[in-house]
This record gives sequence, structure tokens and C-alpha cells, in this order.
Amino acid sequence: MYWSIPDIPDTIVARKNSKWNTPWVWLTVLALLFIAALIVVLWLKISPFYLLIPVGVWGAALLYRFILSMNRSAAADAWETEKSNIRKKWTDWAQRSIVLVDSRTILPEPLSLPDVITQASGGRNADLFLFPRDEDEDLWRSGYPYVAEHFYQKLSELAEYRLPVTLHIDAPDEEAYLNWQQRFEEIAEMAGVRATIKPLSDGESLMGDWVENRQFEGIHVIFSAWLNEDASDAEFTENATWLVFASPYAAKQNKLPVKAVLQRPIAISLSDETAQNKSFGHYADYALKNRTVHAAWFTVPPKDTQQYVGKLRQAGVSWNDNFDLPLIHTPEPYTGQLPRESHWLTLGLMAENGDQQNQLFGWQKDSNLYMGCLIHQNSVA
Repeated sequence: MYWSIPDIPDTIVARKNSKWNTPWVWLTVLALLFIAALIVVLWLKISPFYLLIPVGVWGAALLYRFILSMNRSAAADAWETEKSNIRKKWTDWAQRSIVLVDSRTILPEPLSLPDVITQASGGRNADLFLFPRDEDEDLWRSGYPYVAEHFYQKLSELAEYRLPVTLHIDAPDEEAYLNWQQRFEEIAEMAGVRATIKPLSDGESLMGDWVENRQFEGIHVIFSAWLNEDASDAEFTENATWLVFASPYAAKQNKLPVKAVLQRPIAISLSDETAQNKSFGHYADYALKNRTVHAAWFTVPPKDTQQYVGKLRQAGVSWNDNFDLPLIHTPEPYTGQLPRESHWLTLGLMAENGDQQNQLFGWQKDSNLYMGCLIHQNSVA
């Protein structure tokens, strides 16, 4: 979802007091007027009541100035209240979220999720890691069932919620999707779960729709798995991620477990430097208002990561540099080369990282940088 907040202009500004608008100046003017009137009265030998004329003029001017000041002050206060309401509206818009009910991420051995998350072990940049498969069988007969079996229990658990289940499968091509669809139809039947299975073509728009419709029905699962077609010519480290989402309304009504909440992903255009800087400022002011960031994950090259973190710092984002855990997470040096679409894996790693509460999440698609924030509910960070 694009960031569409307009600038809030200072349409009405309370006027600052002039150096001439002080009690001493007003009293001095009154004294001068009175002295001038007294001279005229004495010179012309007219009634002393004429001394009230300058006092009346002075009083009328003072009353007019007071009324004008009160009206301007009231208008400025009203506009400040309106600006506050506008800011609250956009803060609520930017911080609207969906519930992450459950998650699971699997990586091939000997990779360890805790080591990848905490970056506790040395990087293995040149290594690629694959799920086990029978060399005499093709990918469908060996690799797909191995991965699917790891999520049988997770699929079975969905039956306990007694809600409609929709499984969105993120696959690199139609053939892979059809294979996953067949496999999950089989294990869903074994688990006694009635699930609607769909291909995931535009996850960003899907999450945007979920956030807008805060009472969307049922449970929605995003399943993303990336396996090499040819184990002997592997291009990336294999991985699989399972993310279970529900609306805040459904979670409350059905007493679903809440692992974390995911704030609305917001698209920041990278094509215009000026607009980009303004969007980072808006993101800091509204999406991250009253939040301290404990971790940041970006599925972009390291150079771009440093650039975006720098822009967020300049925008005033509050960071909690807990040196026991990395502030900027870079999984790839610890996993080896990841596939081009690795943001679901990254979100899965964030979901497993319960020791850091407010975690920023950034990934590029087309000419946009999507920014979101995963907030763990039971973190002590």
C-alpha cells in the first residue's frame, strides 16, 4: 500500500506578540493622549469631560486589539486541534495491523535457526544447503514430500480453530504450485482440514487488503518454499516458511493465540529522492510513533541496507542498540545464497526471533521499498 499522507500546512499560526504590544507601551500611549487632551482643554478652557475622549479612543483600540487577538488565538488553537486529529488519523492508518497466529521456518541441516537469527556462527558465503532427497528420484517424488511432511502438524493444528482455512502458496512457477497444491490437498485430507488452496501472486496487495478489512474471515496461511530443480547444480540455499494470519477481530472473537502483530506494509517509491526522504520521515513520524526499533531486516544488498538505515536514523527513528543481539540482521552470510524472493523467509525468521520486540522489515519489489514492522507481544526486549 502506497504512502498517501499529505503535508499538513500551517494554515493558521498564532501571531507572536510585537515588541510594541506591551502594557508599558499602551500605558505610555494613554498618558500621551491624556496630556495632549489636557493641554487642549486648558488652552481652550472647555469642559473637563473632553478628557474622556482620548481615554475612550484608547479603550476602544485596546478592546479591538483584545478581541482580534482572542479570535486569532482561538482559530490557531482550533487548527492545532485539527492538525492533531489529522496526525492521529494517519498514525492509526499507518499502525493498523493483522495478527500472526503461528509460524514455522525450516532450513536444511546443518543450518540452525537460532544461529542464523543471532548470527552467532561464522558466515558461510560460498556454501549452499539443500533438503535431503533421494538421488534416484526426481524433485517431486523426493524433495516436495520431505518439506510438506514438516508442515503436516501445523496444518493439523488449524482444525482446532474451527475456522475457514485459506492456504496461499508462494511458488516460483505454475508447475511448482501445482505440485504443492496436490501435496497439501493430500495432507489436508489426512489432517481433516478443509482448506481452500490458492496461488500467491501479489502478497503485498493481499496483506494490504487484510489490513484494510480488519474483520476478514477465517485463517489465512502463506506457505513459501524454494527448492532447486537440480541438486547437482544448485543456485540457492533451500528453505520453507509457514505463516498463519488472522484479523484482530477473528483473533479476539475466537481466542486465537497471538504470536505477533504485523503492521501495514507501506510502499516507499525509490524513483524520486525527494519524495523518498519525505516518505521515510512520514514512516518515522507515524508508523513508528512511540516505538523503539530493536531490529531491522532488509532483503536488499548490504550497501542499500546501510543507506535505508541511515535515512531512518535521519528521520528520527529511535533505535535500541542491544549489543547482545544484532540490530541489523543479514541472514545470507550465514545461510549462503538465498533465492531472489526471500522476504517470506525473512518474515519467518523475524517471527522466530522473539527476543527483539519491534522489528523493521524492508524488501524491494519493482521500484518500491516495502516497509513493515513485526511486533512481538510477549517480548521482554
